[in-house]
Amino acid sequence: MDKDFQKAIKAQFGKDVEVYTWQEVRDAFKKFNYTREDAIKFYLSKGLSEKSAIEITDQFFLRDGVLKED
Repeated sequence: MDKDFQKAIKAQFGKDVEVYTWQEVRDAFKKFNYTREDAIKFYLSKGLSEKSAIEITDQFFLRDGVLKED
């Protein structure tokens, strides 16, 4: 991640925030064999609402649970 971008995020939020590209997240889900349900549970464990967890997960998985390629 670009260092200037990291500094901007820290200035905005007052702390370091991890930011990943869509491709990096998708690759991590693939590497660790995450299912759609695993991804939803992951986001719920980070304190997101169920609605938000599903919305984010649906960016990476099709409704039938298949990981999107691009």
